[in-house]
Amino acid sequence: METVGMSMGSVPLPQSHTATIVVWNDLDLENSESLLEAPTLKDVKEILAEIFKLYNYATVQKEGILLNLYTYAVQFAREEDFTNEQLSAYFSIVKRVHEVCVESPFGNLEETFTYFKDLLVSHSVCRPPFSIELFSSEEIKKISDHVIKTYFRHFKLYKFAFTQQVRLDLVLNYTGPSDSDASQEIQIESEKEEKEKSESEESQEEIIINAEKEVEMPPESVKG
Repeated sequence: METVGMSMGSVPLPQSHTATIVVWNDLDLENSESLLEAPTLKDVKEILAEIFKLYNYATVQKEGILLNLYTYAVQFAREEDFTNEQLSAYFSIVKRVHEVCVESPFGNLEETFTYFKDLLVSHSVCRPPFSIELFSSEEIKKISDHVIKTYFRHFKLYKFAFTQQVRLDLVLNYTGPSDSDASQEIQIESEKEEKEKSESEESQEEIIINAEKEVEMPPESVKG
């Protein structure tokens, strides 16, 4: 993770995203067929490296992590006997979730998880042109459980590896109370920041725990 100094105005902030149908967006029919028919996982990895031009995955850390994410997404689809269309959709769901995660160095777990759930709905309910009935309720449950355990449980690690660390440089010209009073104020502010950081981490953990408890989408959101 690269540490850079930048003004707060130049740092991308977390955003909300509207889910859309993503079938064939990243993997076309030929790509999906090749990945599902590949003899080994190593072959899958090589095919993906070629499709997404990740030629330096063995030496460039980000490319290696990204290729592993893509490879394991395809592995899950193969294990679940997904169709070509299902593989394409699931792969793009994982890809877009990752892209939203790393679009900002700031915490955006809640926004990313909401987007993930919306993507699942877009591929489990027949409401053209907004959504299609591609996955069953059982498949949605398996996808949710898998992505929560393999991606959202490692959310901070992905963000650390793919986003720049924001460093805020402050220059203070102090006039006012005595040094002892100033030191006390600084200590209070430091304790406040630590408390807010702890509360933020607890909030993110709570999101994951709740997601694992309610891994199935609401009955009205998926076909059943």
